[in-house]
Amino acid sequence: MSESSAADTRAVLESLFLLMRMTGLHGRQHPQTNHAALVLGRCVASAQPPVVLQFIAGAVFRDRALVPLDAERYLRSAAVGRALENLEVQEIALDPGPPLPSLLSLGEALARGQQGPVAGEMPEGGWDGARLRDIPHARWGNDAEQVDTEVFVAAQLALALADTEACARDAGTAWPWARGLSAIRRLERALAQDGPATARMLEAAPGAWGPERRSLAAALLALRVLESLGANQGTRRAAGHAALALGLTGYAAREGAPLERTAQLLVQRLVSAPGASHRSGVEPHRIRVAALVHPLGADEAKPRAHAVLGLLRLAYELEVLRCPAGVTFTLTAADLLAHAAQEAGRSLDAGWVRALVHALGVVPVGSRVQLPDGREGVVLGEGAEDDPWRPEVLVGQERLVPSGRVRLLSGRRRTAKEPA
Repeated sequence: MSESSAADTRAVLESLFLLMRMTGLHGRQHPQTNHAALVLGRCVASAQPPVVLQFIAGAVFRDRALVPLDAERYLRSAAVGRALENLEVQEIALDPGPPLPSLLSLGEALARGQQGPVAGEMPEGGWDGARLRDIPHARWGNDAEQVDTEVFVAAQLALALADTEACARDAGTAWPWARGLSAIRRLERALAQDGPATARMLEAAPGAWGPERRSLAAALLALRVLESLGANQGTRRAAGHAALALGLTGYAAREGAPLERTAQLLVQRLVSAPGASHRSGVEPHRIRVAALVHPLGADEAKPRAHAVLGLLRLAYELEVLRCPAGVTFTLTAADLLAHAAQEAGRSLDAGWVRALVHALGVVPVGSRVQLPDGREGVVLGEGAEDDPWRPEVLVGQERLVPSGRVRLLSGRRRTAKEPA
């Protein structure tokens, strides 16, 4: 599918979603509903009709070619797909110049489908110029193959890193909100599936700790700490997004720029990004993120202006230190946690350091440790409830909780250029 064809198809999808929403909110006869139907007709005419769309397993295809979508458009197209599934159809075919009554009837059907299953209420084949079709083999099933937890986590982390790298390619331009939010949602899904595995995989994965990976680690730190404190999703997501954006704006190959200067640059990127055209301009998530970043760049920013500011400073500064200047190694999560404990109450907020230790544990996952019997292993997560120094450890292919306390081993990682 060419880029021009994809753009035209995305416009049709946007207008389908808008028609469904307007019909559901205002009914068939409302002027806004009629306007949405006319917009859909114009988009179809510009998209080299007929436009035949298949909504299958959460994805959208045009003439069986996948339509590339960003995170926001994906969510809206998925809403249309769910409405169609409730109508027991998976395909919409729009001919050139579909009559307005047909488009209004389509919007009415989609609005009903939004409310739940409405089997048997659809006219067979649809309407003049707007046809619907059932694809039996494309229906959602009740049974699905269970994906291994760690495979799912690894896939979500890889996709989150890909989104983060795409954000990094736009450095210096308006902040790519959809890409950034997509990375945070990927992290949320991985954490919801298995938090310790998510942290362990990001920490222990091979490859360099460039600005993208460190930014993702800062976002993950913010999400984990706030989750352990029971913060609501809006606060967690805004803090994670702010940490990701700060890192991508400020981190260099080694260390990074001062946080205050980074925040000033980031605010300009945040506010220069255009809002989605179909919205009123009041977008709560963007407001929350900008409200967290703005005071960090003020000349006399007080950390208590917002409770989460101290956590953002902590996450940013720790990942600045991940790659010390003038050396070739990177520090581990255990090294960073030790530094945070040393700086608690000085350069770092003591309360947030305590929250960090509570969320990560005194021996972070991914740390290399030595057991009392002399064997070495890697920490997988919490182990003994009564002793944080007895975590669950992987030794060879055996998972175990040691009988005594473990000892942290030197964790800094050499690069390929550093002699052993």
